[in-house]
Amino acid sequence: MHKVDMQLFIHSKATDVDQAAGVDLRNTGSPSPLDTRRINRYPHLQPLDTCYDVLCDSYTYQRLQLERVSLHESKRGDYQHTKKVIEQLILLGEMDRAVQLLLETELENPHYYTDAIKACLVATIQSTGAAQSTIKLVATNLIANGNIWEGVQLLCLIGKGLDACRYLLSYSLWEAAVWLAKSVLPTPETHEVMRKWADHLWVSGQKNKALLVMLSMCQFERVLELLGAQKLHIQAGLLLQACQEFGIFSPAVRSTEPLLIAVDLDFARQLFSLRNHQAALVLSEKLGEPGQQLHKEFQILSEER
Repeated sequence: MHKVDMQLFIHSKATDVDQAAGVDLRNTGSPSPLDTRRINRYPHLQPLDTCYDVLCDSYTYQRLQLERVSLHESKRGDYQHTKKVIEQLILLGEMDRAVQLLLETELENPHYYTDAIKACLVATIQSTGAAQSTIKLVATNLIANGNIWEGVQLLCLIGKGLDACRYLLSYSLWEAAVWLAKSVLPTPETHEVMRKWADHLWVSGQKNKALLVMLSMCQFERVLELLGAQKLHIQAGLLLQACQEFGIFSPAVRSTEPLLIAVDLDFARQLFSLRNHQAALVLSEKLGEPGQQLHKEFQILSEER
């Protein structure tokens, strides 16, 4: 998705980091309860553009999915298209609309009976323990026999979205699991899925995409650590500056936390190597005691040149 080259990252991906951070640095509220209908907790903030897809906040992401499925519903042509729309409606918690489409299956259609039974199931699903145990057993058997999405739909019907995502992950259906998690799961459970996806992206070589996914979950220290390990000191320094601007790290923490000090020192060195001597001197001076030696080195080198 993105190139690893530092200069390209600086020029083409700094905007990604800035925009993702601009929303997620503010997303520090408590997690939402398990509810397929999202609440916009930040109506005063401009959401990320749709091109950021799963990096958007959960409210915006779910709204986009509902708009898309509505568009597909309005333009469905054949039974297979309708079946796909029904699957997505069930996964998104739009049960009434799903039942309506299931009942529209023609009598002559060979799937009429199964669709009618499915409509009854969706319309009368109970949340009792016995019913949930039975449906979960059936769902597990369906998934084990290769009917993955049929099983996933049943799990979503009884509010077992996280279990559904875990099954999808076990079958390496990463994007499907992330789509479902971002669409219906509460924040802590969504982050469980997203963290596993980020780890998968990292080990598969998609490091910049993995960093953006971590950033979307407000894992700022982890992102700073990984940026430093990849020698991307400019990006790490800019991200730390953004964190300071939005009050993520207090001045006391920034001046005592070894990771943050190391990021600032490496950022200052990089600025100096790029001949931005004034910025490097100012930053090293702001660091106080940890930056004293580096500041003296910069002064000596600046005088020599």
